[in-house]
Amino acid sequence: MHVLITGATGFVGTHLCTYLLRQTDWQILGTAFPDPPPASENPRLQFCALDARQQDAVHALMDAYRP
Repeated sequence: MHVLITGATGFVGTHLCTYLLRQTDWQILGTAFPDPPPASENPRLQFCALDARQQDAVHALMDAYRP
């Protein structure tokens, strides 16, 4: 399963990523704005830059990642 977490570098998003990595085998894509953090040590967690106010960018990410 693929999961998309917007605001993955914020307070709640960080804890949600940690929880899902421990409790599931899901692939996680976390968004951050304006810049994503360095690559995660866990290969199941990836980050990308996304401004959630940009509707076209959100739709493109959803189409590409298919959470």
